[in-house]
Amino acid sequence: GPNGKIGIFVGGITGAYADSNLIKNLVIRTGADSMNSSAGSYGVLFYGGDLSFPDAGNKIINCDISKHGSAGIGIQWQSGSSIENNKIHDWTQFGGENDIHGIWIAEGATSTLVSGNVIGNLRTNVNYSWSYGIENGAGQNSNARIFNNMIYNILSCGPGGEANFSRGIYSSSTTNSNDKYYYNS
Repeated sequence: GPNGKIGIFVGGITGAYADSNLIKNLVIRTGADSMNSSAGSYGVLFYGGDLSFPDAGNKIINCDISKHGSAGIGIQWQSGSSIENNKIHDWTQFGGENDIHGIWIAEGATSTLVSGNVIGNLRTNVNYSWSYGIENGAGQNSNARIFNNMIYNILSCGPGGEANFSRGIYSSSTTNSNDKYYYNS
């Protein structure tokens, strides 16, 4: 559909897992058909069946990702994913009502490793949308390790009366637990 472009999608379904996949050394560009309406546009999305049937051991390493609307890399309902040494960079969201993320760790993504990534020049010009370098909203038993990442020029600056939020790293779930954040710049 026009608002659901995904460069690479790896997903299991209830009772059938998509485990131990490796995405490595790829250049992934322009997943959104328009930066005016790009909700659901991801460079790479690992998406398990549901909270009870997470996929396990998926990895994305050393990829160059740009212009993907919602997120460069998104994971949900995963266990033990690794997101390492990727470059996620350079897009501006001009319209629509979605936040933008370099890396989005969504509900049920436990024991995620995020290391050595360079995330920068991500911007939204939409009022009351947010920009994140890395958002961790995994929830219970998140156990994320987020370290040695470089994050720069993350900006939400849409005109209008509502607040805009720009965050380099954001732990967005009040139920996240045992996460470790260190040596990020």
